Amino acid sequence: MSREAEQEREYEQPYHHLVRETGSGISYISLLRIAERMVAPAPGDTILDAGCGDGRFLLELGKRGTELFGVDMSLRALRYAAGFNPRAMLSAQSIAALGLRSESFSTIALLETLEHVPPDAVPRVLSELKRVLKPGGKMIVSVPTPLLARPAKHYRHFGPRDLRSLLEEYFTVESLAGHARQSRLFAILVAFGDNRFWHLRAGFNTLLRWHFKRHLESAPPERALRLIAVCRKAS
Repeated sequence: MSREAEQEREYEQPYHHLVRETGSGISYISLLRIAERMVAPAPGDTILDAGCGDGRFLLELGKRGTELFGVDMSLRALRYAAGFNPRAMLSAQSIAALGLRSESFSTIALLETLEHVPPDAVPRVLSELKRVLKPGGKMIVSVPTPLLARPAKHYRHFGPRDLRSLLEEYFTVESLAGHARQSRLFAILVAFGDNRFWHLRAGFNTLLRWHFKRHLESAPPERALRLIAVCRKAS
């Protein structure tokens, strides 16, 4: 099965919307919240979610009265995105060849997407995103690192040097931070927190959220499972 087909199979349901802040979902919800703070949406902003999938991040951003646009290759995912985000403008197209006006967006979110792009297409993707970003606009990028097991649907994971070097060919990198790090205790708590029949599940999830936020949410980029970069297009 191709990487694209594997991803499409997962969109038999809007799986990002099924994630909750319990068990193994805590890390993903944390990533969304951090990315939303970095985007800092305000009324009047024009925001592009590049690789929006089923629209979970658009749903988070839509609470702020912004003008939202999402693109993705999966029609199945976009149908879910439209259901959850009726006010967002959605389009099925490749990020490597966007049919959008230049300098259209004040902010771009590129979350957990670059790992799905064939390596030889990554330069075209970043070039297109730079084209549609307004001068002085910012882009938030998140990617998994090689410390996180690579599923079959991903082409590659990115180390801190690799990601910074790649982004700096097109943007000014203002910050590059690590998100989530490995912990044996975290893995044990997740196992209990994900068990629906465990009578102390709620208690384990409370402890898990505290442990993750206090000790694991942020990490040196070299020790993180994911990276989050804030980029800026030169004015």
